[in-house]
Amino acid sequence: MLPSQLSANCSSSKLAQVILAVAFCCGLLTFFPSGTEGVETPATSSKTQQIPTLRQELEFGLRARFDTELDFIDRVVVLVKSGELPLSVVLSTFQWARQKDASFPFPYFERGLTLRARRLGVRI
Repeated sequence: MLPSQLSANCSSSKLAQVILAVAFCCGLLTFFPSGTEGVETPATSSKTQQIPTLRQELEFGLRARFDTELDFIDRVVVLVKSGELPLSVVLSTFQWARQKDASFPFPYFERGLTLRARRLGVRI
C-alpha cells in the first residue's frame, strides 16, 4: 500500500467515525430528550407565587399575637400607605428588631419605631 493510499484510508476512517458518533448522539437525543419534560417553568407555573403584604410581613415576622400588637401594626400600615411614615424606616426597624430578639421581636419593633417616628414628627 502506498503512503498516499494509507492517508486516504485514515481520513475516510476518521470521517466515518465522526459521522457514526454524530448519528449515535442524535439517536440518543431522540430517545432521551432534554430531561425537562414535566418540569414547570416559573412563567408557566399553575400556582402563582403570592408576595406578602406589609401587614402580613410585620405580623408574622414580628410574631404579633395580641390585639394591641395587631392594632399597632395596622396603624403603621395606614401611616405608610398615606405617606406619613417612610417604608424604609419601617423595614429597617423591622430588621433591627428581628436581629435584637429573633424569638419575640415585637417589643423592640414597637419601641424603636415609635422613637424613630417621633423624630420624624409622626405619632403612631
